[in-house]
Amino acid sequence: MKNGNADDADQADFCYKTINADITVNGIIILELKACKKLNKKHELQLKNYLKASSIELGFLLNFGQKPEFRRIVFSNHQTT
Repeated sequence: MKNGNADDADQADFCYKTINADITVNGIIILELKACKKLNKKHELQLKNYLKASSIELGFLLNFGQKPEFRRIVFSNHQTT
C-alpha cells in the first residue's frame, strides 16, 4: 500500500472492549472480510459494533464468496448536545 499503513488481524483496544477487526487502514478505516454466500444483517451489525467501540467512523464489509459484494458502513462517533 502506497503511503499508508494496514494492520491485518488487528486486535485493538477501544474504549472498554477489545475488538478483532480483520484489517484497519491508517487507524481510519476498518475492513471486515467475509467469504460466504451472501452478506446479511448480522455481518453489518458486527462491523457497526466495531465502529461504535472505536473512534473509527468508516468501515467496509467485503465478501469474497460466490458472488463478490461490498457494503460501506458509516457510524458517527460525535455526540450532539
